[in-house]
Amino acid sequence: SSAPRPAETRNSKPAAAPRPARPKLTPPPPAEMPVEALTGVSRAYAGKLKKLGVEKVSDLLWLFPFRYHDFSEVRPVSQLVVGEEQTVLGEVFSAGAGLVGRRRATEALVQDSAGSMLRVVWWGQTYLARQLKTGMKVALSGKVTAFRGRLQMENPEWEPLEGESLHTRRLVPVYPGTEGLPQRLVRRLAREAVEALAGGLEETLPDDVRRRLKVPPLPQAMRGMHVPASPREAQDARRRFALEELLYIELGVVRRRRMYQEEGSAPQLALPPPV
Repeated sequence: SSAPRPAETRNSKPAAAPRPARPKLTPPPPAEMPVEALTGVSRAYAGKLKKLGVEKVSDLLWLFPFRYHDFSEVRPVSQLVVGEEQTVLGEVFSAGAGLVGRRRATEALVQDSAGSMLRVVWWGQTYLARQLKTGMKVALSGKVTAFRGRLQMENPEWEPLEGESLHTRRLVPVYPGTEGLPQRLVRRLAREAVEALAGGLEETLPDDVRRRLKVPPLPQAMRGMHVPASPREAQDARRRFALEELLYIELGVVRRRRMYQEEGSAPQLALPPPV
């Protein structure tokens, strides 16, 4: 619809005919968008992602995590075990930035529902003191250590309790990385790519092969790699992609053997130069 014309007065001239609107440029589909177009991806981060083979949004789907933190077990402070990865839910009692020993850090005290306190330290991350407000309800996930007889967490993952869990309270993927590329950023970007694209992925395995191998469909496996609801779901997804890769390797061997049988020769393999 055309824009409303300004109100005319007796002395006003007839409004000029509106100029034809410029045709809107069709944005590239999400899969083809450069990763730099996503929120939080600076030019520097885009360069680091490129080193990992990620230039387009769709490339994030194939940047698979190489392991997972199991932060699914939630415990009160009184039941935390030193040396294990666990999750604590609590309220920020205090938080501040400064020197801890000779190192700059954010130090906080978090109180669980039973009133027990946990000391938390993030080395070098002084900006967190501005984000951790007194009274904020948070989830903390990481390995528990002991300092002078008191339990503490150092550099744990954290997030507010009211949001959907991404970095805590679940199986959390750990991605290949380069120096200066935050895991939290890669994790968020991968989830955004899965939510936008995974449902539209076309199956690459025939149904009978997939049933015989007992592996999940491609969209489900992709979600299982990046946002698994359980260890079993992550295991099934990894198994699917590993078997699929082996299948393609085997098909290549069969194709090469058939070429040899039909033509009596096969393309020569390039040998490395003599040392």
